[in-house]
Amino acid sequence: MQKTLLVIVVASVALGAPACSRKPQPEAALASGLTAPAAAMFGMPVYPNAKPDAAPGLSRGVASLLTGDAFEQVIGWYASHLPPDFEASRIAYGGEPMTTFADDSDAQRRAVLVKSITDENGRRLTAITLMTSR
Repeated sequence: MQKTLLVIVVASVALGAPACSRKPQPEAALASGLTAPAAAMFGMPVYPNAKPDAAPGLSRGVASLLTGDAFEQVIGWYASHLPPDFEASRIAYGGEPMTTFADDSDAQRRAVLVKSITDENGRRLTAITLMTSR
């Protein structure tokens, strides 16, 4: 499991990316700006107040999103909306808090990386990266 998390963190940094048994709701996916088919590809819920990050976008099983909502609020939402087989790990990276929810229990590896960031204007944002091996 730790090797998987290290790969996720390294992949997220390289790409510039910033813990329910319910299936993702199409409305939530559409509210985030991702299309319903793209959200379905990830097989995970999409945080409802997130918008696509203009930089990386959707590419090879990775979607980068941003929200102005507080880091702890986003963490709490994912903790209550991801299936129980997702394991949470919390670390600090670059002096900023980061939480990864990862599921590598089957052939499809999935992860949600949530990181607190400061944008170029000094605003606090929460970056969300959805990743899948699909």
